[in-house]
Amino acid sequence: MNGFLDTEGVLHECSSWEHLDKAEEIVESMGVSVNNRLDAEEYLQKQGWIVVRTRDVYGLIGYYKDKDSEERYHLTDAQIDWLNKAYEDMTSECRESVDEMFEWNR
Repeated sequence: MNGFLDTEGVLHECSSWEHLDKAEEIVESMGVSVNNRLDAEEYLQKQGWIVVRTRDVYGLIGYYKDKDSEERYHLTDAQIDWLNKAYEDMTSECRESVDEMFEWNR
């Protein structure tokens, strides 16, 4: 299971090693212009999207939205539901990163 989990709890799937291409495709479909594929992935994370890879799951959960803000990134209820449903099918590495993400989400 690989792709980007949006804030509505929908996984936009891709193959292993195609995350940056998929990020660019998603961002372009949003009508957003970025400089490169890495910027596309960063843009999605800043919109609250989660990266799902075979070996880990990550995003900006728990981080401050900017240096002058007290507001942090949090998982949406839809993302929490999806992660809980997919948990059993994840690798042990993914489950560990999801557990950490749930901790950071508090």
